[in-house]
Amino acid sequence: MDIKDVNRINTEKDIPEIWKEQRVLHEFLHREWKDESTEGLEPCEESWKHWDVAILIETDKSFFEKESECLPQKLEKELRRHFYFLNLNSWQSLLLFEGAYCDYHLIAHQIYLALKRNYTESFYLAVSTVFSGGVQSIGNILKQLEGQIEEKYYHPDHHVFTNREDASRVVSREIRDSDFLEKISADISHKDIEWLWKHYNSLEENYKNNSRFSAMYVKFVFSSVIQGLFEEREFAKTRNLSEAVERLYASQNIEEILAVTRECISEYEQFLTDGMEQTVSRIEHVKKYIYDNCHALIDVKNLAREEGFAPGYLNFMFRKHVGVSILRFIRISRMEKAERLLARGENMENAAEQTGFSRVDYFLRSYYAYYGRLPESKHCKK
Repeated sequence: MDIKDVNRINTEKDIPEIWKEQRVLHEFLHREWKDESTEGLEPCEESWKHWDVAILIETDKSFFEKESECLPQKLEKELRRHFYFLNLNSWQSLLLFEGAYCDYHLIAHQIYLALKRNYTESFYLAVSTVFSGGVQSIGNILKQLEGQIEEKYYHPDHHVFTNREDASRVVSREIRDSDFLEKISADISHKDIEWLWKHYNSLEENYKNNSRFSAMYVKFVFSSVIQGLFEEREFAKTRNLSEAVERLYASQNIEEILAVTRECISEYEQFLTDGMEQTVSRIEHVKKYIYDNCHALIDVKNLAREEGFAPGYLNFMFRKHVGVSILRFIRISRMEKAERLLARGENMENAAEQTGFSRVDYFLRSYYAYYGRLPESKHCKK
């Protein structure tokens, strides 16, 4: 679609049907993210109820701005299966699949290989759990997927990520202590206290009523948890690792061992809470930077480095305090800035350029998906 085609879209009847269809889902997701009522969007439920699994594709560049129209056909040809393609923004698209009994990790890996083979950008994919289908499920599923895909900052060599809760669920086999300790170490690195407690509780359950392990080995396992906490340098500065480990090894029974370990985790949780005020201030600085620079390509890794955060931790804390991921916040900032520019009298081409869009047609489609309306006709003139 070139600028001549864009200028022909001046009224509701000129809008392509696919734009209208996807705008409804964009509006639904936007309301869910803002915890607003989705009343009035129920009629679209019938169109979505048969989807079972979602795969989120994310790239560090504005890949989908130029490829969102032709990519679905290319991927369907590669996979030989149908899916629904929803472009979320320049960096993210969502694929919805029908059929609960498939290996979607394998399918995601095939998608990654196809993308790698045909494009130069870096791609990361997250696979959802099987959900009940329907538009009512999509909002929560997308939030989970965004959280999963942030693992790329901790594991840059991995490109396909599955649900952490599924990965940590204890099934009908024993999970090695090293697996639990690896997950706990990752939680500490992420500063993710919620998952730290979940993984620790699972480890603890293995030992509460199990007498087949020697006392020395049990102490070794739980002292490893404590030592992992002290890998956080700022936390370690004000506490004595040797004292905590000595207390654990002096314990007389499993209850005392667990009590010492839990006490250390609680102290770590308090440490994170105490540092929250400073973190919030830095998150506000990140928000301002995005507002001021939403016309440019924002590199999350560089932004995190400037603020003294690990990239994954910045994403985690940003989502926790702002309520949306950084990429979604960039999209919101772009759209709000575009609206202000148009209100001041800028034409659509200038508004697109000043909000980081290289193509006017993609800007118009994004504007319509976000606001549910077209820019006023006076802004659509060249």
